[in-house]
Amino acid sequence: MLLSFLFSLPSTAPAVRGTLGIHIAAGTLALLVGLIPMLGRKGGPVHVRAGRIYTYSMVVVAATAVLLCLLQPLTLGRLFLTGVAILSFYLSFSGWRAARRHSSTLLPADVALAVAATLVGLGMVVAGIWLQAVLFAFFGGLICVFAGLDAWHGLRPAVAAPMPWLFRHFIRMGGSYISATTAFVVVNLGRWLPAGAPSWAGLVGWIAPSIIGGLLIRATVRRYKAKARTARGGAAAAAVAALFLLSLPAAAQSAASRQLSGQFTDEAGQALPYATVGVVGKGVGTVADAQGRFQLALPATVAAADTVRFALLGYASRASAVAALPAGPLAVALRPAAVALAAVTVQARGLDTVRIGNPHYRTRLQTNFALGTQPGLNVGSEIGRVFQLPRRGAWLRQFEFILSANDFDTVQFRINIYQLRHGVPGPALLRQPIYRQVVGKGARRVRIDLQAEPLFAEDAVAVAVEWVSHSRQGQRLALPLLMPAFATHLYRYGAANSWKRFASMSTAMELEVLAVR
Repeated sequence: MLLSFLFSLPSTAPAVRGTLGIHIAAGTLALLVGLIPMLGRKGGPVHVRAGRIYTYSMVVVAATAVLLCLLQPLTLGRLFLTGVAILSFYLSFSGWRAARRHSSTLLPADVALAVAATLVGLGMVVAGIWLQAVLFAFFGGLICVFAGLDAWHGLRPAVAAPMPWLFRHFIRMGGSYISATTAFVVVNLGRWLPAGAPSWAGLVGWIAPSIIGGLLIRATVRRYKAKARTARGGAAAAAVAALFLLSLPAAAQSAASRQLSGQFTDEAGQALPYATVGVVGKGVGTVADAQGRFQLALPATVAAADTVRFALLGYASRASAVAALPAGPLAVALRPAAVALAAVTVQARGLDTVRIGNPHYRTRLQTNFALGTQPGLNVGSEIGRVFQLPRRGAWLRQFEFILSANDFDTVQFRINIYQLRHGVPGPALLRQPIYRQVVGKGARRVRIDLQAEPLFAEDAVAVAVEWVSHSRQGQRLALPLLMPAFATHLYRYGAANSWKRFASMSTAMELEVLAVR
């Protein structure tokens, strides 16, 4: 019954008119909404929402274009519009996926779509040649190029290295908008041009969107590449400045008002390893060793009224004014304190594995734990990023980060997961600390299993890597810094210090979650 309608309905048929109305409405919405991320502020909530609406609209445009082509008698014009719609859909969807995941790495679902799109493109090429519809075959060839490369990258990741996700996002979304605009202009050009318009005016309608859009995409990519190059120079200056600032406490040790030392224990007298001690808001702090022992020089910049905080996840923190601390070694006993987590009720039709973040990097920028001649000065500092979770929430499964520089024999890290408060880390989500020791020098990927303590979170979380100990020999310890990036970089200089928040920056971190459908 359904086959009897294929290629047979007139344009006045209700099914055709209804489908055409949906097609026009979705296409108009896509063209209007697509201007917002192109012309507005990049990476903000409005940009993200507009991009999502544009992508969903292009899905509807492609589906209705195929249906219109199947219901009505074949014409070159309908084949052309169908080819443009399919190409625009694939470009927008693949570009949106790159930005949503902040990654150029393709999941199995992406690879499956790329393979399917490649087969569709090949079919369009064959059909276009058979029907002598050159444009239809041309757009099929473009689909084969984009989707075929994606399929190759996904099936042979060790051989093919995809471009950085940010540029993939720009190029794909921009190419999709160019294709959609070209279709809109060509369809309506006959209504806009006067009767005596020269023949070349129609050619302008065909090529103008591609020329103008191509120049805009090229300018955008060049601008962001220039920002990255400027950032490398700025990072060098920032590193010198940071080295100077971080060396101030060491230089001030000669004028230090006092030296704190002691040991952390629990109420039973057992040593508590890697507890932190720091002056609140001053960037002066350290981490106890594996036996709970610590030493901290208080420079002259620390006043008697300043607060020293002693803390460890899973225990109630203690605080005292500098003037109130007794002379001599301190015995700091911490009592256990449960981390209260809100009750969560999850009603799901299923769970999907999703990876969020940046699994790869191509940058010479670095964010440093250890600097210069004072490699251990920054022990207790944390580097992290904000992870925006799927809208229904997710179970946290695995966390990965990349060491881009390390010449210590052994380093110890603590992984911290926080709720967000006013855009920066707030209450801890973990009940017990998670530690990871890295043995051996050199760059490497570090994976942390988070499933030992099942943790469900909604909205967004901050995941940070805290440097808690190191071997005696070593000078450098750093993570790669990506800029620009659609992410938020977090840094805390030393124990008990305030968090610093840097928009449009990130380090190479990735969070694997089980997302609720």
